Amino acid sequence: MIFYYYCYNFFNFRDCSAELYRARASLDDVTEQLDAGRRENKNLSLEIKDLLEQIGDGGRSLHEVEKQCRRLEEEKEELANALDEAEAALEQVL
Repeated sequence: MIFYYYCYNFFNFRDCSAELYRARASLDDVTEQLDAGRRENKNLSLEIKDLLEQIGDGGRSLHEVEKQCRRLEEEKEELANALDEAEAALEQVL
């Protein structure tokens, strides 16, 4: 009976030891996946930050272009008025 007790404990220990080894291997795999996920998350966060900066820069550039268009439109109207005045003055002279 004592022999069976020792044999049972020995096989139970082997089973527990094997289970512990599998659990540690699984823990290592999960830890590695977690680290990889954190690295990828960090890289994606940096990429998002860069894209948001580019969008902001694009918005500022668009604002500058729109401002320049308005200025050029005003200048065009001024030149058109000056041309009309010059043509009217030329017609009076002739």
